[in-house]
Amino acid sequence: MEGSRILRHLDDPWKLGLWEMDVSITFIFFLFLGFVKGTMWGLFVCAALGYYASSRISKLKAMRHTGYLWHFLYWWLPQELMLLIPRGVIPPSHYRELAG
Repeated sequence: MEGSRILRHLDDPWKLGLWEMDVSITFIFFLFLGFVKGTMWGLFVCAALGYYASSRISKLKAMRHTGYLWHFLYWWLPQELMLLIPRGVIPPSHYRELAG
């Protein structure tokens, strides 16, 4: 039994450093934009903007439930941009009908 371990956090989201993946991908995207800009000041400005955007997203996620960001994107982005959701499984976001 010395080689086995007990997992404590099965449902924890994936992390990159201290941030969850969706927050860290936002920061990496802004870093990439700064790198493409090609100047040192552009990199610094984009890194600062990326840190600000990532911190705002993490604070927004801390106040809401875990799937809030995906739900927000589903209801406010056009259907053509939602590439990960298979068609026919979920109704289009513009179709709103109260059940009950």
